[in-house]
Amino acid sequence: MQIIKKHLSIVAIVLIALISGCSLSEQKTVTPVNPQVPNSPNPDNNALNASTALTLSWAAENAESYDIYLDTKNPPSTLYASNRTKNNLSVFGLKNSTRYYWRVVAKHSDGTSVEGPVWTFATRSAGGTTGDGYYMVKHDISTEPPSIVKVLFQVIDYNGVGADGLVNTDFEIFEDGEPITSESNLNIKKRDESAYTLKTVLLIDNSTSLDGYLTELINAAKVFVNNIIPVQQQVAIYKFSEEAILVQDFTNDKATLNAALNTINVEYPTTNLYGAIIDVVDLWEDTFSSDEIVQGALVVFTDGTDTQGSYDIGQAKEAIGSRSVYTIGLGDEIDPDVLEILGSTGEFLYAGNIDELSSKFIEVGDLLKKFANSFYWMQYTSPKRQRPDGDNNHNIRLQIIDNPADSYIEGTFSSDEFFSVEPGIYINSSQNKPTGITEIDMSVNSSYTLTVVSYLQDNAPVFVWSVPVNNTLITIEPVTGRDDKVFINSGSGTGTAVVKVVDSANGNIERTVTINITN
Repeated sequence: MQIIKKHLSIVAIVLIALISGCSLSEQKTVTPVNPQVPNSPNPDNNALNASTALTLSWAAENAESYDIYLDTKNPPSTLYASNRTKNNLSVFGLKNSTRYYWRVVAKHSDGTSVEGPVWTFATRSAGGTTGDGYYMVKHDISTEPPSIVKVLFQVIDYNGVGADGLVNTDFEIFEDGEPITSESNLNIKKRDESAYTLKTVLLIDNSTSLDGYLTELINAAKVFVNNIIPVQQQVAIYKFSEEAILVQDFTNDKATLNAALNTINVEYPTTNLYGAIIDVVDLWEDTFSSDEIVQGALVVFTDGTDTQGSYDIGQAKEAIGSRSVYTIGLGDEIDPDVLEILGSTGEFLYAGNIDELSSKFIEVGDLLKKFANSFYWMQYTSPKRQRPDGDNNHNIRLQIIDNPADSYIEGTFSSDEFFSVEPGIYINSSQNKPTGITEIDMSVNSSYTLTVVSYLQDNAPVFVWSVPVNNTLITIEPVTGRDDKVFINSGSGTGTAVVKVVDSANGNIERTVTINITN
């Protein structure tokens, strides 16, 4: 029956194309007369062979925010994201060989809204691609002295699963259309080398239908806890039947989490699946910067469907928005379509019996690790400098070599404050004085601030400050939470003192400053 439906859909599309006197490839979306109506969709309306991970984009004049509806039925009724301030949205885990319908509602500051037309696209077949294709998501482009360009991005495969195995040689970068050279010192760092936190909410069904299976469920959840990412993953545990109840707040202490799991008991003969998801899915805020990522994910376990009826699936999906959700279903009373819709990867993990449950929790843990490792911190040294005409903006394009997917990252950066300097560490460096200072004058009973930077080194710096043992003229006052900055305080004596700082993470390279203290 499904094959007949697909054939009928194809016939209908062809008939429409023949009646309109143009081929499918020639169909273009007509921009509406009113530019405030959402228009210019990407992918084009009626696009074929779309990726299962792509970015939707559109145009709408004077809009303050947008609601985006995405569904496999026409008109689309599932609110995929709400109050989005950007005119694009990345979606992952779409099904192969599936037609999707989407609509954008543009909302304005005066409280009015304009509903756009329904657009549609069809995803490629599972065998429609060759090789391993990747979809790239840009999160941040920034610069830092002396001439470092940094790009934070994520790589997802066709199925919406994090791509965690790429290295420097898999990427190529272009500045203003030209490839960067070997002197640019390209470096790609991964999650274990960077500031990353993965907050995971474990939402466990404890309705009466779990009676007799609870011990096995708790043991399976412990398998998940015992395999979390050390240090960088924090887990919170909630149980739900009538409502979501906190069992343990976010922590990375496995013993504490396991002890919390032991306190879960079977409770009420009702399953508030949708309401529980709505209650807990916003317990974290996803933030992305070149300095730090805080990312969250919700893992939902249930052995049935929502029986309470306080909320519907549309409300749950709206609350989820673009957050990452993984669903695990047990037994023959679950609704696979519901769990598939709720899961942000477009699928769910099914355990036919209680004995399979541990392996499903392990599988979710592995997916989360791939997700965490799909973030890449790239940086390189740009040769660009200030231009006499003042036009210091440059284009950057980052792409994966031989990527079958037409996906890449583009952006701009400014070389307005770039300067040249040799590798090393420097104290009180600036654009006007790149190599910093080596000597300062202070008066008695005064204070001076020293800040050290490490330029063009392989590792993140770790600074250690010191003065000679026999020093009696100055003291070093550290700044809380920072090792790159100190206050130098002079006493009542005059003379000369020396302060030394060492970067212990990069071959113990050092720099000294002579301090002349006078009345």
